[in-house]
Amino acid sequence: MRAGMRSGRKPKAKLLQNGRNEHETNRFARLPHSLLQSAAYRSLSPNARSLLVELVSMENSKNNGKLWLSEADAARRMGVSCPKVAHKAFAELMAAGFIAITKDRHWHIKTGTGRARSWRLTWLFNCAERKSATDDWRKFEHPDKASWRRMDNGLRALSAYRKELSENRIWQGDLPDTSIARPKSDTLKQGDMPHTPSHDNAFPPFYPKSEQGDMPEYIAVPSVRSIQ
Repeated sequence: MRAGMRSGRKPKAKLLQNGRNEHETNRFARLPHSLLQSAAYRSLSPNARSLLVELVSMENSKNNGKLWLSEADAARRMGVSCPKVAHKAFAELMAAGFIAITKDRHWHIKTGTGRARSWRLTWLFNCAERKSATDDWRKFEHPDKASWRRMDNGLRALSAYRKELSENRIWQGDLPDTSIARPKSDTLKQGDMPHTPSHDNAFPPFYPKSEQGDMPEYIAVPSVRSIQ
């Protein structure tokens, strides 16, 4: 045994210049806060955000620009059954400036083989072409009403959160108990209803069993159509 080495202990993992661990199991997907809080990201649909996470998880600081992913594989990664959903998500990410195509898909008719599209993340170094990041998402312009509505709602929510945080108005303790107390008696007289809160987020009220008594007598009256 060499000096300085202790039995039963693994050597510490070496940290790379980008802050990542050299061991594959300790890698992580990193999204900057400036990107997550941008208008471009807030305009994305949930499917596009899911696809962005999948593409980021494929990047290992050496293969940006060589992220090979087809629409069919993307759909399976996203947990959707239709590749058209992945096609729309790819279009959203390109329109928002988060990804770009480095090599288009190609299909060999004679051999029956082909390749998927190759992608790059625009805020990272382009390893395929040895070029700097382009940060196309900073030049984002909302293309349609749906993305503009998502962007507007998301930015408003972020602004309200920052304001409450600066004014120390965000509750940081235990959540208040919103449960409804059960009535003492399991039966109520017919016509009496338990009191329920007026706020919208209340749980469904507890309705006790009513006393079973005689039902009022109803007389059936024939309609005018049946008389005619």
